[in-house]
Amino acid sequence: MPLSLGVPIKIEDLGGLLHNKFLILDASGADPVVITGSMNWTGAGGASNDENTLILHDAALAQAYLAAYQELYDALGPETLCAVGGNDGFLVYLPLVLRPEASPTPTATPTLPPGPVPSSTPTSTPTSTTSPGGGEVVIDDIFYDGSGSAEPDEYVVIRNTGAQSVDLDGWTLQDAASHVFTFPAFTMAPGQVCRVYTNEDHPEWCGFSYGSGSAIWNNGSDCATLQDGVGTMVDTYCYP
Repeated sequence: MPLSLGVPIKIEDLGGLLHNKFLILDASGADPVVITGSMNWTGAGGASNDENTLILHDAALAQAYLAAYQELYDALGPETLCAVGGNDGFLVYLPLVLRPEASPTPTATPTLPPGPVPSSTPTSTPTSTTSPGGGEVVIDDIFYDGSGSAEPDEYVVIRNTGAQSVDLDGWTLQDAASHVFTFPAFTMAPGQVCRVYTNEDHPEWCGFSYGSGSAIWNNGSDCATLQDGVGTMVDTYCYP
């Protein structure tokens, strides 16, 4: 289910055996929770072994575990990303698991507004999933095949499709490899379109830039995730 919704999940391929079991819930929420302990999360672990499980309500501990998870996730290269229907057998995953949401109502894909013509126009079949109640800002498109080796003119297009202004302060945009852009204080007007460039400054497109010296978006495939200021997923967009 998470894969089909564009949630980035990687197959663990680190040296040796990974035997570190923990679950983080709402690390930046009102009640952060860490679940850990000796129990393997299997039928035998829960029903027949003499194990322990700890449920810890602590914000600092949740952040520490989140940092440990991110270190493990970042150590895995983009080649370990799962594909829907593309992995067989019993594998160990490092997922980003989201609370189930009701299926959103499909909407027509808006047309990208006119702007500077990229050096090349990639062809893709993207998928975008909007979280209900997550706001009216969506990821419209990703120009992922920029110029040069560093591809500074790559960009992600976001659009406010709602009738109300949206404060983007503290929102984040990241790729499957967890390159994170954090939005500054900025109010996005209804219907406004902005771009988040890899390493170019375009005030006419809201002036957002990762400021990265190397490319962010993989030319083969990648997923973008947009989260609001409290860490709730607002939209995801994957290609091809």
